[in-house]
Amino acid sequence: MKTSLGLVLFLVLSSAPIMGFAAPFDAIQLVGADRDASATPAAFAAIDFPYAVGDKANSFSGSANTSSTIFAYGSSEQSAEARASWNFQFQTLLPHTQYFIDWSFADLASVQSRMAAQASAEAMVHILSPGTPLADDRQLASVTTSFGEQSDTHGNAESGSLNLGYLAVGSLFDVTGSLLFSRTHIRSDPSSSAWAAAVANLSFTIRAVPEPDTLILVVAGLAIIMLMVACHRHPGKIRWGRLGMVVLQSRE
Repeated sequence: MKTSLGLVLFLVLSSAPIMGFAAPFDAIQLVGADRDASATPAAFAAIDFPYAVGDKANSFSGSANTSSTIFAYGSSEQSAEARASWNFQFQTLLPHTQYFIDWSFADLASVQSRMAAQASAEAMVHILSPGTPLADDRQLASVTTSFGEQSDTHGNAESGSLNLGYLAVGSLFDVTGSLLFSRTHIRSDPSSSAWAAAVANLSFTIRAVPEPDTLILVVAGLAIIMLMVACHRHPGKIRWGRLGMVVLQSRE
């Protein structure tokens, strides 16, 4: 009875290019984080980034959301605003690794008024990473009515990816959301009504993808270590098989 260690190593090495879609070890370290969100009544703001400074991972994800909705009937004037900003600083840990920043965002501004009323809404998304704008959009909607009913709605959704390329180990880069806000304002006269809503949503992921040859070197190094351990534990029992693979012979 014999166990083919070489066959197992051959299969692992041959599958290394396929595994190149994911980092085998922690490739990114969070070294700094700063976030701020505020909202007035009738508005909402939140930043979700469940990582602490010092955390290491193959990828980091986060999101920011702001919204405001107001309604008025009769003589009234109201405003609402939500605002969020953030900065995350990352350090690269692996050589021969590409770093991508993927993002998607959607914003919406919608208003409606009846009779003698005014309403306006504004939503804005802006995210910046090393000197390159990732997402930048602004939606406006406004309406002023003297009779009847009017509405004005704009919406936008976008996604993309930024390739940071191959960075030296220890390189630092920032993801900064300088402004993400939703703002609404309405003014209605007696016997009139107005409604306004603004929403801005953003999500992003920073991920590391090593080159396949990097994984091959890692697996090859592990294979050599395993072979050295096998030779040390079972001296005189290692030989080459017909396919050039190292096999471990058992005694009869």
